[in-house]
Amino acid sequence: GINTIGFGALLANQFVSVGNPFASAIDLRAIGKTNVSDIYYVWDPKLGGSYGLGAFQKITVSGSGFTVIPGGGSYTAVTEPRVESGSAFMAQAFANGVGSVIIDEDAKVAGSREVLRGSITGSRNLFKMIMETDEPGMVSRLDGLMLEFGAQYSNDVNGDDGANIANTGENIAIIKPTKLLSVERHAPVVNSDTIYLKMTNPRARSYRFVFEMEEMAQPGLQAW
Repeated sequence: GINTIGFGALLANQFVSVGNPFASAIDLRAIGKTNVSDIYYVWDPKLGGSYGLGAFQKITVSGSGFTVIPGGGSYTAVTEPRVESGSAFMAQAFANGVGSVIIDEDAKVAGSREVLRGSITGSRNLFKMIMETDEPGMVSRLDGLMLEFGAQYSNDVNGDDGANIANTGENIAIIKPTKLLSVERHAPVVNSDTIYLKMTNPRARSYRFVFEMEEMAQPGLQAW
């Protein structure tokens, strides 16, 4: 059947919770939506976190491709951005106004897992930053953020961007004048670009930051 989950008047980047209505996993690339961003948030109980209770995975969808930030945890080595039966995800409004998510039979995928994770297909200019613990005998992913660069994006905060949902433990976020972001869709890189970051809830232990890039090579482009 067709399941339409409607939302009343929302503000841009406001979050709503959406449950998987089927006794089957669904693929986030196959759901329909109106006035809903293509950035989704799923709680992963296997992702590090200060107390081992989990943290949010951020899933961005672009056509047939997808990215999971920070990845790891339950999101290791699957081929689609899944939401399992009985699970839910957070979505956000693209702009002010009403919106809806449509989940029909075509969104179902075979098999099941304890939770999920993904990979990237297609050509996208991506910069990812992953925060991990860095202690003897224990390295785990805690949080992450992502920037995607493209001529179709602006540097203003809008429905293309993913607002930050705070984890219970350590967090990193991109600082913008009006909002903290986990995912920023940004205009192409220029010499004057500076990305400002915020880390919250640090503990007395060692951390490391892992930087991953996709299709970022350009003549004369150097990060510092």
